[in-house]
Amino acid sequence: MICMGFLVACEPARELATCNLDGVVDSGEECDDGNANAFDECTNTCHFARCGDGVLRRDLVPGEAGFEACEAGEEADGVRCSSCSFGRCGDGVVTEGEACDDGNDISEDACISCSRAACGDQFVRQDLSAGEPGFERCDDGNDDEEDGCTSRCEPPRCGDGLLRVDRAVGERGYEACDDGNEDNTDECLDDCSVARCGDGHVREGLNPEDTGFEACDDGNNDNLDACIEGCRVARCGDGFLRGDVAEGDEGYEACDDGNTDDDDGCAGDCSELRANCGDGILEVPAEACDDNNRFDGDDCSADCRQDLTEVLIEGGCFAQGAPSGSGNDTPSHRVCLSTFSLSRKEVTRRRYRQYLVAIEAVDVPDGWSDSIDHREDQPIVRVTYDEAQAYCRYFGKRLPTESEWEFAARGGTLGLSYPWGDEPAPNCDRVAKTSRSGEANPNECIPRQDNVYQWFAPCSRPDGSSIHQPGICDLIGNVREWVADLYSSSAYRNRAQETQNPIYQASGSNRVIRGKIGQAWKRDNGNPTTARNDVGFRCARGEDPIPEE
Repeated sequence: MICMGFLVACEPARELATCNLDGVVDSGEECDDGNANAFDECTNTCHFARCGDGVLRRDLVPGEAGFEACEAGEEADGVRCSSCSFGRCGDGVVTEGEACDDGNDISEDACISCSRAACGDQFVRQDLSAGEPGFERCDDGNDDEEDGCTSRCEPPRCGDGLLRVDRAVGERGYEACDDGNEDNTDECLDDCSVARCGDGHVREGLNPEDTGFEACDDGNNDNLDACIEGCRVARCGDGFLRGDVAEGDEGYEACDDGNTDDDDGCAGDCSELRANCGDGILEVPAEACDDNNRFDGDDCSADCRQDLTEVLIEGGCFAQGAPSGSGNDTPSHRVCLSTFSLSRKEVTRRRYRQYLVAIEAVDVPDGWSDSIDHREDQPIVRVTYDEAQAYCRYFGKRLPTESEWEFAARGGTLGLSYPWGDEPAPNCDRVAKTSRSGEANPNECIPRQDNVYQWFAPCSRPDGSSIHQPGICDLIGNVREWVADLYSSSAYRNRAQETQNPIYQASGSNRVIRGKIGQAWKRDNGNPTTARNDVGFRCARGEDPIPEE
């Protein structure tokens, strides 16, 4: 049989008796349109036209439902007819070789160039919402887990178990580790930082002899509570006096001298302080101070356990140095400091004398005892740099760096010109002059005796104190002060644009002296082996500074 000019297998025609072509659908007829046209919706055999019946419909145009471009077996330009179409990608008909065909050229839906969209095809799907299967937040066309888009088509994030290597320390998104969990008791925390003592999370799974073992971790640097440095549980004999337990409660310590010896100033079970607090004799480590009284309203607590002159200064960043000019205090540069403590007052003669007794010094500093040495509450002078540093170290402290000193003197991150603000002090209202040079005649402010300046007591000018509360006294005026840095007139010019906790130790022999009359950024220097009658010091406590090379 010949159907439409092609030799094809045709469905056997029904007997004409069952296909009357009279327009009436009789028994045995699927349809009857009353005509003998074999090429429309109802064939001349009274059957509905369908793809594959061997009859090519001619009553439709491309795009209409049921349109047939070809019949099975045909070929055109090497393409075989399939589903009555010489298929092409984008015609909306899925043909051989196509996984899909949505009839469009949109690359952000489920079908891309007749292939099903998949993570890694370089196209981000826009037809889905978060939470739906196949949703993509990114798609960079690769399976590299260490760039800005993972093989899951998700931006990298802390906790996805994939370690980013395209970020440096300090950059947003940096990960030191990523173990893919939110467990803060293992090696990697949920913020993708490596576990360390002091992070506030106790590591598990380690034995006491293992590196990184923690018996406790309270997330602070306070050695006066139940968890001390090294993440060890506080105990009597560790050398740290607990301040978080009241007398009569378990764990209370009246003293802790770092041993269990019953024959020194602290009982072996830390139950009794055997030093005589209030006698004016400093007994270290049983006493942190001893000001010859048992009152709480001064610089030493009534039980001699707390030196009340220490002020905690919150860390931060500021522009160190003079904002303009070409002197030894330029150029201005950014310095960032960790939180540290600084003595509120300059060390006094009384405290230095107590220290000499405590260390059983045979010789006092050269020239220390002058004609006005009876003024016990005046600043100590005539001490060398090494003597000043030794005093601070004896109490577990150190001399401040010049960056720390200037940070305190300039109101921390406020970056003031003077401890009290940005306006200079008239006459001697805020500053006790220490030399014949300055904004006012020092003879109006400082009495003299035998050619020796009679230095004012610490906090000689309360209105000139730092804005840090309680105010740090006499950072400008009174005696000048040793700080820890070696001196170089070009130190600032050799410094990096931004430094963290710096201390200049690169070259030179003189040490920096701070507290020169004028703005808080002014620098001076002196021979560290020379004891001067206008230079004293105060102590600091905090992270060790980072030497500059």
